[in-house]
Parts: sequence; structure tokens; C-alpha cells
Amino acid sequence: MGRKDKIPAPGGKKDPYTNFMKKAKWMSVLRTATLDIPGRAIQKEGAVIVSHVLLKNTFVETLNLTQNHLGDAGITEFAQMLKVNNTIRFLKVGLNDITDVGGMMLASCLLVNRSLTHIYMQGNSLGDDTAIAFAFVLRSNMEVKHLDFSWNAIGHRGAAALARTFAEKNHDLTFELGQNRISDEGVKALCTHMKPFLNEELHGHLNLWQNNIGKAGGLALGEFLERNNKLRSLNLSWNSVGSAGVEAMAKAMQVNAGCGEMRPPTEEEVAKFKAKWLEEGFKKVDETKFTKGIETRVVPATVWQQDPLRPTCTVVELNLCHNLVGDPACVALSALIAACGPLTHLNLSWNLITSEGAIALAQGLQQGTNLTLLNLAFNRITDSAAPALVEIILTSTTLQSLFFQRNELKDEGKTLISNSIPKGSKIRVNYGALDDMVPLSGTYGQSGGSAGGAGMAG
Repeated sequence: MGRKDKIPAPGGKKDPYTNFMKKAKWMSVLRTATLDIPGRAIQKEGAVIVSHVLLKNTFVETLNLTQNHLGDAGITEFAQMLKVNNTIRFLKVGLNDITDVGGMMLASCLLVNRSLTHIYMQGNSLGDDTAIAFAFVLRSNMEVKHLDFSWNAIGHRGAAALARTFAEKNHDLTFELGQNRISDEGVKALCTHMKPFLNEELHGHLNLWQNNIGKAGGLALGEFLERNNKLRSLNLSWNSVGSAGVEAMAKAMQVNAGCGEMRPPTEEEVAKFKAKWLEEGFKKVDETKFTKGIETRVVPATVWQQDPLRPTCTVVELNLCHNLVGDPACVALSALIAACGPLTHLNLSWNLITSEGAIALAQGLQQGTNLTLLNLAFNRITDSAAPALVEIILTSTTLQSLFFQRNELKDEGKTLISNSIPKGSKIRVNYGALDDMVPLSGTYGQSGGSAGGAGMAG
């Protein structure tokens, strides 16, 4: 198509790139808030047509172009369009064969554009140059709130640039860097620049899965976690943090446990206790006592007040899948389980853990924790750990799911464990090799869904 040729409307019969919808359908869709055309292979030629029709469009707010073979030439067409269009807020261009050439072109449009707030570029071939370009333009553009760069090739230079922009200019920015190459050096930069500005609402999730992180990265995260009271989930799956790095993190997460004092509850805290119990079906006996059947709840005379200068760990979900944890770190993790009250989900699958490590973990679980899910799938646990695992089942009041797929448990050990589950218990034990319920993806496995990257995600 020559430059002097008139650009046709999308949906023409002879146009192989946009005729998956008729012209009338295109005109109808373009008057809605979402243009959703993933997997249509519109390529550069279709990009020319679609970007042109969007130049002055005032309806479309979400543009999904995922997996369309845009390449650098195609994304450049949309970048030029976005210098004019001021309506589109969500842009999805993942899986489009985009390199740093196209990535930098898209970044350049943000020098002008002030409507885009969320940009998804996962699964391309973006490197440090793209991340650095975005970091530069976002020092002046405060409208962009979220960048998804997962499944690319961004290294420590790109991660450090984004972290500096976050720290110096744009504290509201969240970004995904899962399955990149940020390495230990990138982790150190993230921890250094982002720690003072963590916000529970925006940055409650730190996802660093599959990023070539080793022991040094684990040690940096340990320092990061020692005085952190905002983080709720930490995903380090498919790295090589190792036993020493994991041990440092586990110790850091429990270092401030017990730093505080008991005090009488405030009127507001007492009111919250009562409201919660009434909502759960308890009946008021007097001002401090509530009952439901044989259960009794009493307003506590004192509550724990943590030292504000020494906050306790607030991590609820910890994913250490495939990190060479081994047995040595299980002792520290056992102490973490016992000390870290908020922790409810722990994934230790694919970690070369034997019965020795499982028994150590069981000791922590017997101390009245809040853990509801423990994933030990794909390890080397044998029947010798079965008695300790039985004790977990018999003593835990919170545990709901145990995963033992692909271990070395024999029928005897499995039977012992299964027969120990009390009638009516909510505990589910999974050790079938083909059990589809083992959570090796999402929050507890390789990726984190919407939070499945390696940056700060909200």
C-alpha cells in the first residue's frame, strides 16, 4: 500500500487482514468501549488500517491486539496513532514479535499521550532498552499506572531503571517482570529503590518468578523483608535461591516476631470483635461473652500491640517452587511457619526435600499456625515422614490442603495418612501422580496470573 493510496476502512472483501469482520460489524464494534481482536494475524498491513480508523475514535477505551504478528512495523503504526488518540486507556499487545525497536517506539508515544493507564506487552522480545525508554518517559508521564513486561528478556539494567523511576518520580507505578533476566543484581536494585515506598494497596505482591535469581538475590530479599509490613505475597518460583538464600529470607521474615507488648483493646477493636461474632451467628450472653452451640467467644482483656518501628512480616502467600531449597532450609522455614502468623499458603514443590525436611516442617505446623495450604509435590518424601504428617492432620485447626504428588510415598504411608483424617474434616490430602488439583501455576506456582511477573503488582 503506497503512501499516496487512500487507507480503506476495515472489513473490505479483498482485505485479507481485517475481513474477519464485515464493514458493518467493524463500524458497530468501533462504537463500543472495547475493541477485542486477539489472534487475528492482522500484521503490519492490518495495523495500518486499524490504527487509522482509531485516530479520532472517541469510543474505544480498551484495545486488545494480542497475538497478531504486528512486529516492530505494526506496533509503530499504533504508537503513531496513540500520539493523537486520547481515549484508549488499556492497550494489550502481548505475543506480537516486538523487539526493542518497536518497544521504544511505543514508549515514545507516552511523551505526548496522557490517556493510557495500562500497557500489556508480555511474551515479546523486549530487552533493557525498552525498559529504560519506558522508565525515562514515565518520569514525566504520571498517568500510566501499570506495565506488564513479563515473558521478555529484560535484565538488571532495565529493572534498575524502572525501580529508580518508581522511587524518584512515580510511586503509583506498578510493573510485571516475570520470566525475564533481571538476576541478583536486578533484585538488589528493586529492593533498594522500592522498599521505602511500598504501599499495601498498590504493591502488596512481589512476583519475581523465573528470573535467574540465586543466593545473593535471596540475601537481598531477606534484608528487604526484615522491616516490611506491606507485602502480602512473594513469588520466587523457578529460580535458584538455594537453601542459604531461603534460610536468610525465612529468618528475616520472623526477626521482629514478639517485638511489642500486650495492651487493653480499644473501644473500636472491641466493637469489631462483637460485630464479627454476630455476623458468624454467635448470640450475645453479656457485654463480653458470645456463644453459638458449644462454642464460646469472650472479648479479650488484652491484645498484642506490635512495635511500629519493628513490624512483623505480613506475607500471606510464599511461593518457593523449584528453588533448590533442600532439607537444610526446612528448619528455618519450620520456625517461620511457627512464628509468621499471617502465612496461610506455602509452596515448596520441586525442591529436593526428603523426609528429613518434611519432618522439620511438620514440627512448625504443630505450633498452632494459620497455614491452610502446604505444597510439597515433586519432592523425595518417603513413608518415614508419614507419622509426622499424621500429627499435622490431627493437631492443625487451620490446614485444608496438603500436596504430595510425585514423591516416594508408598501405599502403606498413603494409607496411614488418609486414615488419620478425622470424619468431617476439611483437610484434603493429594498424593495421586495425576491429580490435576496440584497448584503449580497461578499464585502458588510458576506464574501469578495478573500478578505473575517479577515486579511490584497490585
